[in-house]
Amino acid sequence: MFPLSILTWLTQIVLSLDSAYVQMEIELIRIAIGKKVATAECVAQFDPNTAELHLAWKNTKRARTRSDDRGGRDSRTLSLRDTALEQFVVYSANDVTDSTDGKTHDCNHLNSFVAMRIVPTADNLLNRYSKSYIPDHEDPKYRYIILEFRDATIFSAFVTRSESKLSTNVELLHIPRECCADFASSLLANNQEERKWRQRNKFVAGRALDYKLLVFPFVGDPCEIESAAKGLTEAARSTLPGGVPTENSQQQQQTTKVMETDSDNNEDDDTKRRHRAHFVTITVEDYDRLDPGEWLNDSLVDFWMQW
Repeated sequence: MFPLSILTWLTQIVLSLDSAYVQMEIELIRIAIGKKVATAECVAQFDPNTAELHLAWKNTKRARTRSDDRGGRDSRTLSLRDTALEQFVVYSANDVTDSTDGKTHDCNHLNSFVAMRIVPTADNLLNRYSKSYIPDHEDPKYRYIILEFRDATIFSAFVTRSESKLSTNVELLHIPRECCADFASSLLANNQEERKWRQRNKFVAGRALDYKLLVFPFVGDPCEIESAAKGLTEAARSTLPGGVPTENSQQQQQTTKVMETDSDNNEDDDTKRRHRAHFVTITVEDYDRLDPGEWLNDSLVDFWMQW
């Protein structure tokens, strides 16, 4: 019989060898496909036997809570043995954050990440992201697929196992912090956008996407409502860039005067609401669509037309 110490030693060797071939379940902070950065429910599965890396994330603009179930999921499976993989970049942070959101408020802060440059092919289907992911683009925000890790131990294990699976034609780089902007500029740009958003929209931070911000028609004293809305002329055609007063805008002004006259006559709120076809509800998700470059949805258009 073998001594107990030898059996323990052999067991540890077997377990260590076995663990090298066990599929890894990885929780990520962010996944970037070129310029497109996903921040909600980002996960990865890595199979050391096949060298396949399966990525999945929640396809929402911003996820303030993980309790809401709105927005579909997106996924992509990549192979580290794919000849289309040209570059594998590793950045190991000294201060990996293990917090709720995984990030600090420093715009230049990045957790440990792996960046890959992969040529889109019919097999990897990366050509579906042709507007956001362009490996040979002059702007580095478009060039890389990036996985930002939440846990330092899992990051180290993934790097160790994945590097052994890379083909010899892949350029392997370990970069210092000062080179991050060349490979993870999409994450840095996302940091800046998130910081601006937090500063501008503190009142919606932490609220679910379906949280109701307002319901129209408003309930309250008509004079107080008109006073609160005084000066809100952003939607008036005459105030838009290049806009001039038109017949429609003049009619709108006349309609506003009529409404003000009705308010002065203290018309009952319940009677006014009965004249409405329906109520309009604006949620946090609707509010997000007011950002520049976003399409307005039916709720916002309906609210603008009725008020």
